[in-house]
Amino acid sequence: MNNAIRILDTGLVYSNPYIQDDRIHVQQPSVMMLDNHEFVTTYILDHIDRKHDARVVVSRSNDMGRNWNLEGNVLKKTPPMTSHSMPCSKLSDGSLIGVIQMNLYDLENSLTVNVKNWGRVPCELNIVRSFDGGRLWTNPLQIEPPLIGPSWEVCHHVLELASGRFLLPIATWRGWNGESPNGEKTVVFISDDRGNTWPRYGVIFDGKENGFTHWEKSVIQLDDGRLLAVSWVYDSFTSETHPSVYAISEDDGETFSDSLETGFLAQTCKVIQLKDGKILSVYRRHDEPGLWATLVEIRGNQWVNLSSAPIWQGAESGMSGERFGSEELGDLKFGYPSFVQLPDGDVLLLFWCSEEMATHIRWTRLQINV
Repeated sequence: MNNAIRILDTGLVYSNPYIQDDRIHVQQPSVMMLDNHEFVTTYILDHIDRKHDARVVVSRSNDMGRNWNLEGNVLKKTPPMTSHSMPCSKLSDGSLIGVIQMNLYDLENSLTVNVKNWGRVPCELNIVRSFDGGRLWTNPLQIEPPLIGPSWEVCHHVLELASGRFLLPIATWRGWNGESPNGEKTVVFISDDRGNTWPRYGVIFDGKENGFTHWEKSVIQLDDGRLLAVSWVYDSFTSETHPSVYAISEDDGETFSDSLETGFLAQTCKVIQLKDGKILSVYRRHDEPGLWATLVEIRGNQWVNLSSAPIWQGAESGMSGERFGSEELGDLKFGYPSFVQLPDGDVLLLFWCSEEMATHIRWTRLQINV
């Protein structure tokens, strides 16, 4: 660990109990700070031996993220033969907004991704909201996408801009039989009525010509009003991870610049802007084991890496290309960082990881020295 990025403390949000014949898998946390002491996170909890059981639950901390209590499901009822996930964020009015991706299965197929052609089961997209800090949630409001997916990769929360516009970063995904009418596109759905409708979209990364997929992107608004988007670049034909890329928008997501490389090989890279203007990026590193953090400056349109450090080194990335990429993706051991800067300048980071034959949601408190 270097002097710029230091681990102060770590612990578990969800400690996976061993239950006979009932293996539990947790992943994809979204952490939100409600006030200086109260935090809430949503994440997926899945009883592995029960088909189509993945659902989103809520945990809460009242001591700045040190101890957490599991409170229950976001959706009280779900249709049969479905599973769901939900990136979540806090809006400027204090309410929470989640994007439900509801996977729709049938009797002939229980898989989410077709290992032969990277196709994906159909899914529905919905918005849910909470006005009491994640205790009660509204009924799902279905999103009508402004383009054909036909399926989708949802791994980013709704982003509220200073202008009041809402953006939903999302990527097209091939249909179950491999159909892909719009190619491999990473876009932002655009809403100018606070998430009630999403009639337009802007393209962040377009892989239609080279076939590259831009996965698990992160989009933030910088202090100067511009948008910064970062993405994992993957070639599904060769099962190869390419250097991560970024792009910038100066018109609230209508258009983005050509992509440029960040200088590291990252999967599931997430970013926030710190109070001093620097960018903190946290990601599953491809060329070294573990979860890593890099401190970055954006100088004009140039990405400048200042300092990097490992945060958790319990496993390699898992995307080696030795098997079908869709199989490797399903066997990942950690990832999906979510983090917020605290009032004192420290950063509270959550991610999921496999440790001692079980998966956990782990929290880590970072000190950033600049």
